Amino acid sequence: MKQLIIMFSMAVMALGCSATNDRNKGSGDNDGSGDAAAGADADSDSDADSDAGDGAAQKPGCTKMDILFVIDDSASMDCEQTQLGQAFPQFIQVLENYKTPANTQVQYRVGVTSTGRTLNYSVMNIPISEKGLDGSLKGVPGGGLWIDGPGTDVATKFSQTAHLGTGGPTYEMPLECMREALDKDAPGKVNEGFLRQDALFITVIITDEDDCSRTDNNFKIGQDQCMLNPSAHNLVPLQEFKDYLDQRFGDNSRYVMVAIAGATDCTSSAVSAQCDPSDPYAGAMGAVRLQDYIANYTNANSLFSDICTQNMPTTLKTALDKMTVACDSFVPIQ
Repeated sequence: MKQLIIMFSMAVMALGCSATNDRNKGSGDNDGSGDAAAGADADSDSDADSDAGDGAAQKPGCTKMDILFVIDDSASMDCEQTQLGQAFPQFIQVLENYKTPANTQVQYRVGVTSTGRTLNYSVMNIPISEKGLDGSLKGVPGGGLWIDGPGTDVATKFSQTAHLGTGGPTYEMPLECMREALDKDAPGKVNEGFLRQDALFITVIITDEDDCSRTDNNFKIGQDQCMLNPSAHNLVPLQEFKDYLDQRFGDNSRYVMVAIAGATDCTSSAVSAQCDPSDPYAGAMGAVRLQDYIANYTNANSLFSDICTQNMPTTLKTALDKMTVACDSFVPIQ
């Protein structure tokens, strides 16, 4: 199968991508990427606003969105990453045209991580070592770990940041990597400052395979297709991710989950339609577990979009519609 072939290749080739945990979160270069230049943010939460009116009565609705993209960076994802980068400017334009219930532009923040964890394991006695981002945000060109908007350079920076390459782990764990990204927002950790307490949190997962989240390491399995035998792969129960998010954000109205993956197995996808037709990785595997998670463990504003039939601009527009509905009904923390 596609993933097993990739893992055999990785047994003889040194593949992997490393997370750089000592990047500068704020170099003071005023590039809109989360930098904390002197005088740029005279507030207490380092969110690049002035906190004018803090403590005053707030209207229902969000004024901020923190958007985390969890992107598959395995060997089959080059086309999908390219299409995401090309479609993102349209997404940003619609987002910047959206008016919050307070009749203002939403202050949005975008960060990118991958679906990969650092692992050592074996498949049919073939040892495999993979290096992942482990939830760390990828650095943004020009400095910083995330991109703050509105801004004229957001789309360009995102297109560069979202192209993670195809040297990442073949064992995709988007839900666990989302959790690790949130855990690393804690004080002193690499993603510190990404999340704002008064922002609507959004996760956008993009993968051509299913979620195989597990938290152990140094394990042995007989075959690499985790959904053929989930119990053998020690997968994290989906309820655990729901409980984690509900506890982290108070209730499920304060976050939105979007998964762009295969509704079924497909040999080609709408997302990859503009790529090389000879690409053997242009299709997708059915993401049964991600569909189950979106349908049964999230909320009405969450979305599963079929990567096999929906192109990226359409998918991102539909996702944004869900985000704005959630923003309109968001209850600010007092």
